[in-house]
Amino acid sequence: MDTGIDGKVALITGAGRNIGRATALAFAAEGARLVLATRRSADRLEETAAACRALGADAVTTLCDVSDEQQVAAMFDAARQAFGGVDVLVNNAANRVQGPFLQSTTEDWRATAGVNLDGVIFACRAALPGMVERGWGRIVNYSGVSAYRGGGALKAAVKLGVVGLTRGLAREFGKHGVTVNAIAPASIEGERDPGTERDVDLAGVDPKLPSRASASRRRSRRSSCTSAASTRATLRARPSTSTAGKSCSSRGRGNLTASPPSGGRGAC
Repeated sequence: MDTGIDGKVALITGAGRNIGRATALAFAAEGARLVLATRRSADRLEETAAACRALGADAVTTLCDVSDEQQVAAMFDAARQAFGGVDVLVNNAANRVQGPFLQSTTEDWRATAGVNLDGVIFACRAALPGMVERGWGRIVNYSGVSAYRGGGALKAAVKLGVVGLTRGLAREFGKHGVTVNAIAPASIEGERDPGTERDVDLAGVDPKLPSRASASRRRSRRSSCTSAASTRATLRARPSTSTAGKSCSSRGRGNLTASPPSGGRGAC
């Protein structure tokens, strides 16, 4: 697939593992120059970078907590110093604090919103001026299945916020040659930070809800590579010159894409 990113600079957050790593490898194979970021797993991030370099890609790494706007600014400074700017932004960093809503705390909400929504806003705000100046840019925001099917209430709230942000930015910046798309992958088999998903049997909270064990058995086995392929597909989208915002596609055929999971409801 020719995504048109050969030689472009792509910044990927949460690139140390799972979907972020798969996306970095897919972009490396397309010839992109890479700025790879993660919050604290420097060793894993360097493993990703080494794998990308083995594919012939230029790659630099940086640590960044995207919930901190100053750290996001420093991350983009590093990208400019290395490559001159950012053409493609993939907002993949995530923080998962899950459990029954009535057991959640304000600190849980701040942690969830800080990375999953504030971080996306900060990164988009840092990336867009350069994209507008060059008249070309691609932003891909990872939402999630919870935005459409529910799930953990706090996570669902911020993930749907990402969809709304994506649509708003797509309307505003399409006329400048910038596409903004969201992808909502289903659950994947990947690594999780310890303590982010509380060991709670949801059947004890609401008898209509399945237990965590039965829900796990029905969990989708979609791979990180599938999500990475969707990311690549959205890069082929052309900016919409219309403000009607009628397009909704998992293949990035328009500029207001918010791709629902397979079998889920669309965002249009």
